Amino acid sequence: MIILLWLNRYIERYFEYLFLWILIVIATVSIPLIISNAQLIILSEAFIGVLFSLNYKKLSKLMPT
Repeated sequence: MIILLWLNRYIERYFEYLFLWILIVIATVSIPLIISNAQLIILSEAFIGVLFSLNYKKLSKLMPT
């Protein structure tokens, strides 16, 4: 988790773009289709989930009200 917090400091500015959020959704769906190793799928999905949860407030700012 500490590594992801450190990494998020450098990539959080990119989460202001809707395109990145679309890529995250596509990656979440496509990873299990591409990778057959169960442990790697779980690790990848957890990584994406943590990045999503660290930056979800930026997603709500992108959505029109």
